[in-house]
Parts: sequence; C-alpha cells; structure tokens
Amino acid sequence: TVYSTESIEICQGSEYLGWTETGTYQRTLTAANGADSIVTTELTVNPTYEITEEITIQKGESYLEWTEEGEYVRILTSSTGCDSTVTTILIVQEIYSPFSEYLFEENSGTSVFDSKGKNDGTIINSEIRREGIIGGGLELNGTNYVNLGQCFAENIEDQLTLSAWVKPDAAAPGYQGVIMHGGPNDDTYAMYINSAYKRIAFKTTGTTSAAWFFVDNIDIWDGE
Repeated sequence: TVYSTESIEICQGSEYLGWTETGTYQRTLTAANGADSIVTTELTVNPTYEITEEITIQKGESYLEWTEEGEYVRILTSSTGCDSTVTTILIVQEIYSPFSEYLFEENSGTSVFDSKGKNDGTIINSEIRREGIIGGGLELNGTNYVNLGQCFAENIEDQLTLSAWVKPDAAAPGYQGVIMHGGPNDDTYAMYINSAYKRIAFKTTGTTSAAWFFVDNIDIWDGE
C-alpha cells in the first residue's frame, strides 16, 4: 500500500472531488495490478466576500475616480486568488456656502435670492420695494417679513455673525426685530434695534448659555 498526502486550496463556492469544506479527507485508489494507494487530502477553502460600503463625497470630489452618485460594483482578487465583490453606494453632497447674503436686488415678485448660497427666501404679506443707499431695498412695516424657511441650523453650534444695513423708523416704539431665527415667539438667535436708545441688541435662547447683548448710542446710528 502506498500512502501520499496532497494539499489543495479552493475558493469558497467551489469544490474538489465533491468536497466543499476545509478538512482532511482520505480516499483509496486501486491500481490495475490490484495494489491500493491511500491519498490524504488536506483541503483549505479560502473565503470570498460580498462587501457593501457607503461612501459620501462632496460635489467636485471623486472616489476611485467616480464622481456621480450611484451604485458601483468591482471585483477584487485576494492573495489566495479568490475573488470578492465590493458594492459601493456613492452619495454626492452639494456644497453649500457657510453664509448667506440678501441684497434685495430683485425687480419685483415675492422671491428674495441668496447671492452667496442657496437659502432663498419669500416675502410674506406685502412686497414693498424701495431704493436703498446702494441698490435696492425692502420696506418692512411690521406685518411683512422675509421667510427663509428651515434652511439654517436649529441653534448656534459654535459662532454666528449677523449683519444688516437698515434705515430704522425713529418713531417706532420698543424693539424691532431685524433678523429672527425661529420666529418672534421662539427666536433662538436674533438681532434687534431700539430707536429710543439707538440700540442694537443680540439675543440667544435655547443655547447652553442664553444671552442678551446690546450696545447703546452707537456711532453708526443716524436715523436717516
């Protein structure tokens, strides 16, 4: 009797003499002269993988030279010679400006366009357009306002800058809201003016440290 050993490697999903799992197998072979040979097979089944990955890039970037949103499939071969399938779900995000600017240069209509980003707004109640110091402007009479929807964060996460060029109504009593995030009853951050004190004020609510800041008799206030 002749004994022999062989080492065989196959990929997952394949078979060798009907065997599909890693293990030690023996078989007996009989020669024409009637002599038997016993063959021991050390079978190794190397794995293959089905991998799904979700990748997010910004518009203008690429991943493996892919730039368009979609599902991509590629085959990778390991050092053992076995193939694995990788499915990539590619998400391409739009790039938004970190700030917005409203010039009120529209000729007419209720739309207000963001010149730096995509956070356009809508004039609510009445559209009153006026000539500004530079270019166009809007007259806000206490009932009309510009609605920017829900295009900004719910609250301040780090820092925030608010600025506006306004012609205040010197006869208006109390505070006038210039920029109010969340609306007049829930202004998570806001800018106010007060003609009586020539005051500009900034307010935050719902933040870790709610605050109210103001400056009176500011030099830039001329009421004209």
